[in-house]
Amino acid sequence: MQFRYRLIAAIAAPVLGLGIGLVSAESASASASTQTISLKGVPIDVGPATCVPGDVTITGNGVEHMTINSTGFWVTGTVTGAADTGTGWTGRATGWFGVEDNNKSLVNHFILNAQLSDGAGDSVNIHQEGQITFNANGVPTVVRPQVTNCF
Repeated sequence: MQFRYRLIAAIAAPVLGLGIGLVSAESASASASTQTISLKGVPIDVGPATCVPGDVTITGNGVEHMTINSTGFWVTGTVTGAADTGTGWTGRATGWFGVEDNNKSLVNHFILNAQLSDGAGDSVNIHQEGQITFNANGVPTVVRPQVTNCF
């Protein structure tokens, strides 16, 4: 079972660190704090393409939104731009992720859409998605492994 934790970690970790550092426990309990960050030209490795050899890396622009309050945090991010697998497959791709954590559940999910071609004229469209949800006791309640469609 593969999930796009690299995508989530590459995009979300810096934002979470910055956002949590900016919001004290007192201010978080009093109200919600939100933050939006723009990404420009940041290469994001979203993991194996499955349909073609190599990892899909998107270099382009993106945006992240984060909200923190007394019950948890929510982070979503989207990045779109040039895609490269490092194995001769190039094109365009968009990756999206979401992480939601509160006192009742933790949800991680992602979607990748890519249109790639190689130098020989072959092309492929890739759609990947997955989700895992844990309840408040840390027990997985939804485990939808990575689903890949190549067409």
